[in-house]
Amino acid sequence: MISLWNFGEGIITAALTPLTSSGEVMEESIAEFIDFQIRSGIKGFFVLGTYGEGLAIHPRKRMYFLERFLNYVRDNTLIIVNVSSTAPELSLELAKHATDLGVSAISSLPPIYYAQDLGGLVKYFSLFSKIDSPVLIYNNPQRQNYDITPSIFEHLVNEVPNLKGIKDSSGSIERV
Repeated sequence: MISLWNFGEGIITAALTPLTSSGEVMEESIAEFIDFQIRSGIKGFFVLGTYGEGLAIHPRKRMYFLERFLNYVRDNTLIIVNVSSTAPELSLELAKHATDLGVSAISSLPPIYYAQDLGGLVKYFSLFSKIDSPVLIYNNPQRQNYDITPSIFEHLVNEVPNLKGIKDSSGSIERV
């Protein structure tokens, strides 16, 4: 996989997570999906996010899916993995797993269910300083019930060394 710093430019798409009706990973569909996306000019994938239903999938199955997904991507593909969870320790475990597999970066929603003040956000994202990977905040106010504004983001970047960016799903064109 390509480093976040060597990505350059291109489209990063949200990856779907193909599952059977009983919830098993459809491995044959992973290769078809990735091949179609890359032939269409896609340069990277955001894996296990909202579109990929990451939070609805058991953590072991998330890890299994990521391992299978990475079997099919090319070396010059950017891979960002969503490690969000309601349990910070689980987010960190998922982040370690993804980092050990060599992904380009990890991403996490801020703590969900319990809204955080600025100190709580710093504490949460500082957990990821235990891994050797760039971290992106996954700002999705419709899912987390609060917004990471540009001023909050700026504060967090100044406080958390490996926090390097944001995937903003607020729908605010002014933030692009």
